[in-house]
Amino acid sequence: PAVLISGNVAEKGLIKAASSTFCSLVGLLKEELFMTNISKVIPRPYADQHDNFISQYLKTGIGNILNKERTKLFVRHKSGFISPVFLHVSIVPSINTGIHFLGVLRGNRFLTGPAYSITN
Repeated sequence: PAVLISGNVAEKGLIKAASSTFCSLVGLLKEELFMTNISKVIPRPYADQHDNFISQYLKTGIGNILNKERTKLFVRHKSGFISPVFLHVSIVPSINTGIHFLGVLRGNRFLTGPAYSITN
């Protein structure tokens, strides 16, 4: 599964493209994801901080997760369930719109399918 996120200041964090497997992972159609903030599929409290992480990178050029595979991350399915994933983020330069962030995810082979439920 892969997702392309805008790094342009005016569109910071907006989903520009998503693979079919990413859509299946989060239970949303491409049309439902396009131009919505990536925080829609990130569980709280991480979702609340995600735009700040992008802003910090744009300001400093220092990214803590770029070009490294991260564990202990989760995605939120539209049903409310969250699943553990591994994430690798790369920078994709764009002549027209600045930069994009490409997130490539893979499931945790020890924990498959939705693992947790969010309750109020």
